Amino acid sequence: MPPDVMKRLIKRDITGKTGAERVRVLREALASLPGYYTGPFGKLRKWINQEIAATGLRAKAPARQSFNVPKQGHRQVAVVGPPNAGKSALLKALSGAQIRVADYPFATLKPQAALVNLGGAWLQFVEIPGLLPGASEDRGGGKALLGAVRTADIVLYLSGLGQDPLEFDLVRREVAAAGIDKPEATCLTGLDLPGAREAAPPRLAAAGRAVACSTVTGEGLDELRVMVWAMAGLVRVWRRGERGEGGEPFVLDEGATIGDLARRVHKELSGAALKAVVWGPSARFPGQVVGPGHVLADGDEIELKVRA
Repeated sequence: MPPDVMKRLIKRDITGKTGAERVRVLREALASLPGYYTGPFGKLRKWINQEIAATGLRAKAPARQSFNVPKQGHRQVAVVGPPNAGKSALLKALSGAQIRVADYPFATLKPQAALVNLGGAWLQFVEIPGLLPGASEDRGGGKALLGAVRTADIVLYLSGLGQDPLEFDLVRREVAAAGIDKPEATCLTGLDLPGAREAAPPRLAAAGRAVACSTVTGEGLDELRVMVWAMAGLVRVWRRGERGEGGEPFVLDEGATIGDLARRVHKELSGAALKAVVWGPSARFPGQVVGPGHVLADGDEIELKVRA
């Protein structure tokens, strides 16, 4: 059926309907579309999404509602983007958690979190429901959602390669309008879609710190993990011989010293006369003996010793 005819029929079917009933009809129409994100069907898909947003189900969210998510793990990453950008699919692909994924906007109505293991460090990724234009002025309960972004340590913007870049730009403006200033990066999803590889390079260049990925094939997810880790400001340090043998690292802030590590191991060591033997990036040579002020690097292996 031609897209213009489909649009007329959809308009007919939603006439007189409001709220959940109107959204149900629109979502059924969205599910019936062929899998094109550009051209006439792409425009029809965008129009349906706009109609769902305009219905304003989320505008009923109480103005004082709080969506702050208790922090778990070593850092919290807010995943922010327009509706239907693939945020739920990304959390599921990174964490393996059973997260509901749907091909329509606002399948997620409140933040949901999942822990992701990055080489022994645990980062909590929090999916923020799709922000609407005017979110900073509380459209669609936007102030509560932006409050969840404000408490995170890192902001990961998400945009589908099949989506209009303007929708992504509008989300970034709302975050900026809310005065949120955090370390940030961008992930473009849908690298497996037709035409996505051609669309990706200019958008990656415009985004700055960014990667493209597919949650379907897994391509680009390792690059995404590396990018997020680089912003986390953490180091992983192992006891000598435990790295690669199933041992859990100590996870410390960048700039941590042997003394900081000793306090993490046991509080009584903090007052002891310490030395350590270091293998890894912070050592000038393998097995270097250092004092408590030695600054650790990601990937170090350590033996702590108390001076005789």
